Amino acid sequence: MGIPYIVSKRPIWDKFPGADCSIAFDAIMPNGKTLQIATVHNLAQNLAKLFDVVFEDVDGKQKYAYQICA
Repeated sequence: MGIPYIVSKRPIWDKFPGADCSIAFDAIMPNGKTLQIATVHNLAQNLAKLFDVVFEDVDGKQKYAYQICA
């Protein structure tokens, strides 16, 4: 569609609760304002530890999962 956009790391006060960081994609509108069109949240292992979400690695060890939220 050829819509121009910018990607930015959100400041601490604007990140998803529980996430290590949030990345946002904002479209630049014809009037110069931005419109948020997508976000990705790096949850790291924060929620996996909270809810005990584990997996078994190739060595047979239990590890907490890394998660993202889009």
